[in-house]
Amino acid sequence: MSNLISLIVPCYNVSATIEKYFDSILSQTYRNIEIIAVDDGSKDRTGEIIDSYTDRFAANGMKLIHVTQANRGLGGAINTGLKYVTGDFLCWSDPDDFYYPEAMEMRLNALLDHPEYAVVTSDADVYTFPDLSAPTGREASRLRHK
Repeated sequence: MSNLISLIVPCYNVSATIEKYFDSILSQTYRNIEIIAVDDGSKDRTGEIIDSYTDRFAANGMKLIHVTQANRGLGGAINTGLKYVTGDFLCWSDPDDFYYPEAMEMRLNALLDHPEYAVVTSDADVYTFPDLSAPTGREASRLRHK
């Protein structure tokens, strides 16, 4: 097993946040990740920004798959993304989420250490847009498994 993580990110008019999201994926300590970015009919620069990251992901050992479709909503974008998944593990998140550098590695290790688990989740910190420099009050969450 290659332990490839397939990460689906449904995108609709997210040019304001997608770069920070992608940068957080590029900062991951675990790199065996394919990112499936489904542009769900965006009318802003979302598609252009997604395309601009293809080489950066490749240079970091990751694969970015850019899928474009007419607007079908969040569920439609996720369902489209599922058609492109080739990984051993599936994750999806929104393009206004940002990951701590160890997030994918910690999630994968929790699943590998506990094969009886089917799903792993974690807490989130809340940031206020457009000032994304600091959480609104909670400490950084850490992955816990029970």
